[in-house]
Amino acid sequence: MEHPFRSAAIGGFNKQDVLDFLEAQAKQTAQAQQELQGRLEESERQGESLRRELDEAFGPGEKMLYGEPWSADDSPMEEGTNAAQKVNAGLLEDGIGIFSDDTRDVIKGSVFHVEEPGFVNGASKLESKLLHAVTGWRDGGACFIPKSCAQIINYVSAHDNYTLWDKLVLSMHGEGAAFNFPYEDVMEANRLAAFIYFTCQGNLFLQAGEEFGRTKHGEDNSYCSAPAVNMLRWGQTEEFGSLVEYYRGLIRLRKRLPGLCDKSPEAVERISRKQILKDGVVSFHVDNRPLKDGRGAVEWEELLVLYNASGKAYGFVPGQAEESAVWEILADGREADCRRSTVPGEEILVQAGSGMLLGRRAVT
Repeated sequence: MEHPFRSAAIGGFNKQDVLDFLEAQAKQTAQAQQELQGRLEESERQGESLRRELDEAFGPGEKMLYGEPWSADDSPMEEGTNAAQKVNAGLLEDGIGIFSDDTRDVIKGSVFHVEEPGFVNGASKLESKLLHAVTGWRDGGACFIPKSCAQIINYVSAHDNYTLWDKLVLSMHGEGAAFNFPYEDVMEANRLAAFIYFTCQGNLFLQAGEEFGRTKHGEDNSYCSAPAVNMLRWGQTEEFGSLVEYYRGLIRLRKRLPGLCDKSPEAVERISRKQILKDGVVSFHVDNRPLKDGRGAVEWEELLVLYNASGKAYGFVPGQAEESAVWEILADGREADCRRSTVPGEEILVQAGSGMLLGRRAVT
């Protein structure tokens, strides 16, 4: 093998040649490291410039790099580093988000054990966890506390595991059920599941077709399945039209509620008076005034949210913060983005297996 060393007079290599070679290699390595550092710094400058431009165009917190904060097994890592898993969510940079399996599972149940239900399909003793979920787990209740709800992606179905519809059908009707049949109780549970995560602080994510009961016929690992399993059946948008309209109304309404869209570290302070009213029934209030930067013109200064999975209708009378206050029903178990006035002092019913969102505006 060729080498740059001259043979010494008596065996081995010439000492000075070796030293010259090592010095030259060290200089080349230092130069390469300097070039790499320069490229890294330039990339960071470009990234910061892009971030500023996106902030100016869309507002801070409206862009995200996100992923699954878990791993299939242990991964080899350099000493002193931390895995990008949910337990370390508070160590992640701003603008990096995580799928919240805690929110997903408290709403609909385990993705690995189809028979295990969540709040909407029959489980009990989940009220406290659900009230933590509405803040994006900022006030505890999980194995982590994020920097803000901006890191949290609230969802109930994605590419992996059962679709929401299939999970509900299997957990409520068992094996052998018809996945294409619009069971009324499953439709009800689907609406409540959507209502819950649409009224949680954080980011929203939904699987394509969730809004019309997408099914994979009970297949929970369809990465290599036939197109007939994974396809979107657009014809279901007609048969499941009421569900489509419900999702459409939730999307439209959510955009007008800064109390739920606030993604600042202080957003958790907007949530107050969290209550477990009875088994399967919870409520909380939301400060819905505009964001600090002035974005989000409001029609309702305060929101009242109730979830009822108790199996029976629940009656309540909204508190009146002032005599001129008027509460409007903005969404319930059947309609979203509706505007129904209430009569002060009269009882309001939240039907079994449904939610209700009310907004309070002061009449001047």
